[in-house]
Amino acid sequence: MPPVLQSFEFGVVRADLATQQQLEVPSPVGTAATVELLAAPPAPFAAETAGFPIAVDAGGSLALDLSVIPDVPGERSGSLRLLFVEDATGETREVVVSLSATIDEPQLVLLESSLDFGDVRIGASQTLAGHIRNYSAATPLTLESLSGLPAGFTYEGDPLPVVLPAGAVLNLPLRYEPDVLADLDFSVAISRSNGADLTLDVRARTTTWMERTVIDFGSAAVAATDTEWFEVELPPHAISLSVEAIGPADAHLGLSGFEGPGGVVYENDSITGDYLQFPNNGIFTATLPNSDRDGLRLVPGGGTYRFRIRVFSGSASTLDVRAIVLNRLDGVVTEGRLDLNIFLVPGLGLAVQEAATEDRLQTALAEADRIFSQQGLRLGAVSYYTLSDPAFNEIGSYTEFATLVEESSAATETRLNLFMVQTAIGGGVLGVAARVAGPARNGTDVSGVMVDYDYGTAATLGYVIAHEIGHFVGLLHTVEQTGSHDLIDDTAECPESGTSGACPTEGNDYLMHWRVLTTEPVITDSQARIILGHPLMAEDLEPLLVPFSSAVRVLAAAQAIGPLPEGWCGCVGCSESDGR
Repeated sequence: MPPVLQSFEFGVVRADLATQQQLEVPSPVGTAATVELLAAPPAPFAAETAGFPIAVDAGGSLALDLSVIPDVPGERSGSLRLLFVEDATGETREVVVSLSATIDEPQLVLLESSLDFGDVRIGASQTLAGHIRNYSAATPLTLESLSGLPAGFTYEGDPLPVVLPAGAVLNLPLRYEPDVLADLDFSVAISRSNGADLTLDVRARTTTWMERTVIDFGSAAVAATDTEWFEVELPPHAISLSVEAIGPADAHLGLSGFEGPGGVVYENDSITGDYLQFPNNGIFTATLPNSDRDGLRLVPGGGTYRFRIRVFSGSASTLDVRAIVLNRLDGVVTEGRLDLNIFLVPGLGLAVQEAATEDRLQTALAEADRIFSQQGLRLGAVSYYTLSDPAFNEIGSYTEFATLVEESSAATETRLNLFMVQTAIGGGVLGVAARVAGPARNGTDVSGVMVDYDYGTAATLGYVIAHEIGHFVGLLHTVEQTGSHDLIDDTAECPESGTSGACPTEGNDYLMHWRVLTTEPVITDSQARIILGHPLMAEDLEPLLVPFSSAVRVLAAAQAIGPLPEGWCGCVGCSESDGR
């Protein structure tokens, strides 16, 4: 008689462990029988052979333990041959059991080949997650470890090693919290329980940390002469608080109160506080700190600041008021970037597309950049604009200058606006800043500085640019022609001309002396802190940009700054006496 055929399927089995199942083989004879093992199955199958021959009752079945002992992945088959012998007659019947199994193929696969953190500021953090999937149908796999993480990176996922069930996905979160500038491109090795390491490529770039927060209070009513009190909450890492108020052109605006945490009073209702403000018509600006003097700094640890605006003269029923807070890592500021909008009058004959390569202009910008770089301040992105009205070629009065800087409304980015003209205020003046600590706004009549483009060498032009920018971002002359001094104590109190014991060179070589005296103008540490706290500082502070070519920078450094006439700086409100 032909053998009785039977099949048995294990299905998909694990690749790392033996799989055991029980086989039931019904007796093909009608009486009690004895079962003999004719042929054991081939690898990877195995049968329990102990106890053969085995007795089976009439109408019974044989229970036999079968196993798959995994060797290589894939479809596997084999057969088991049994012989049933009737006890009463000795007649036999063969049973052939066909076996099949699929041995799983372990597959631990990264779903991403790379992670790009982009730019992360020092002191900030960012977390991105890779994902790893166990594509196995039956086999759990173990993720053993991660290696290759540089300083600043930590693995934030489940503690390793971790077992990943078949079909499951595991997050691999990486946290980046840099404390130094770096440009990183590295690979993380992911060790697994089967096979070679997986590789996750990671890229990240760090920048210095700055955050600008603008608090817009909108239109504020003026009751009698004063607005209400405005409150601003400063975080512990704040480096400056700036105030802007805009009203009618005839409204003379200033502070009638400026207070910090813990009862600190910078300016009081009687306008006799230590904070030296500069009330102005139409637009008023104030930045704290604007001095390195005791009692005029931010209170350590952050807290609530409040201020109030007064209309000293003129008419104003409402004022537009806002505050700008600059924050830095740990409240420490050591470098920054100042972007420019440069406006060219038509008489210069410079088209926008030519300006970026014009020797004189680029040499002058490189010289200004060189001067500022001594304190970690760099000129950054530059956008060029041309003015079409020839009336702007020669600016004959401060009224015309105010009309000129209103043209900054054409700029698409809020930056420091620098106007290049052929003649400034009739010719005797070579540079004008609309305000000391001007507003971080385009389009107002005090939104920029102006320089005479044609006077002197390119290096002289660069000096004038740097000097006027210094005014707009908060610096007075270190000493005026009248003998009055600035608000900063780490600038020596030099005489208005000549030398002294404190100033062995005339003007102590300061950039902000009332007239140029040196080819290496000095910016002091405290002056730099004032500049770097101005709200026009670029928010995305990339590491010390070099925006102009090295060849141009060498040329600029080699040139001499030429003599300038007395009264060449026409800065509006440059003297402490111009305030209250």
